[in-house]
Amino acid sequence: MNPPYRPPPKLCYIRPMPFLNAFFKRCNIQSDFPFRSDDSYVVLPWIIAFMVYLAAIFLSMGVNFGTALAGWNHYYTNSLTIQITAPKDTGEAATRTTLDALAQLDGIAKTTVLDSAKVRSMVEPWIGHGGLLDTLPLPIVIEATLAEGSSIDASAVESLLATKLDKASIEVDDHQAWIAKFASLIRSSQWIAFAIVGVIVAVTLAIIVMATRTELKLHRRTLELLHSIGARDAYIAKQFQTNALVLTAKGAIPGALLAAATLWAVGRLADGLDAPFLPLFALSPQHWLTLFLTVIAAGFIAFLSARITVIRTIGKLV
Repeated sequence: MNPPYRPPPKLCYIRPMPFLNAFFKRCNIQSDFPFRSDDSYVVLPWIIAFMVYLAAIFLSMGVNFGTALAGWNHYYTNSLTIQITAPKDTGEAATRTTLDALAQLDGIAKTTVLDSAKVRSMVEPWIGHGGLLDTLPLPIVIEATLAEGSSIDASAVESLLATKLDKASIEVDDHQAWIAKFASLIRSSQWIAFAIVGVIVAVTLAIIVMATRTELKLHRRTLELLHSIGARDAYIAKQFQTNALVLTAKGAIPGALLAAATLWAVGRLADGLDAPFLPLFALSPQHWLTLFLTVIAAGFIAFLSARITVIRTIGKLV
């Protein structure tokens, strides 16, 4: 005698956010299809959460790079750095002469002489601590801030100062050479981040399409029954797209919140670093808007892809 049939045990999963399940239950979302019995009902939110987390992180990186690049361009394209190497006994005189010459130029709004401690801190990362730094003559560094909308030829300023300081070595830098290379690197990194987001969107779209097709095949008998009593394709598609939207929301919201927590933690760690060239990692209104739009975009992609998949596939099954 054959033993009685026993169905295989259901896999035990941990749901991403139990309170979201309670919320959607209270919304009283009804369906003619037993979606809750599908493994995808629990597995898909985890996949969506991971994809939304990655997309939000890389989108935030793109936002950080764009904001930082705009700030760097505004600061460094509106300033000149004058470096003067002169004998110790003529250093103060060279500084006064340089400041007087810069004050006579149109377009310079402010000049600042960096103190020796600041210059030393700028040189130490390259030379290191020790007696070697004490024996080297530190240059005089002057930062000149240009007036808004003004531009000055660095080579012309350097020639002017050379005529006034014949015993000093002068170098005037307008930062254009290295800021152009640096901007190119940042823009490339930004486009790479956006390209990765595009790949994540494509993979998520493929996952939702495959999950929807699998659900259509699993509930084929229910589908045929609904068709036999006159249910239209739009009515059936509405239930599948609503299910896809609910599952996506259950995963997208926790994924976005986890991304926000990650950005906050990285921002706290970056606050202790003295690295002005690092982009800002603190959560800003732009980051919150990015996280919100990521959740909305995930829901829209799931809703639309599920509907199109059902409409195109339902005629082949019934």
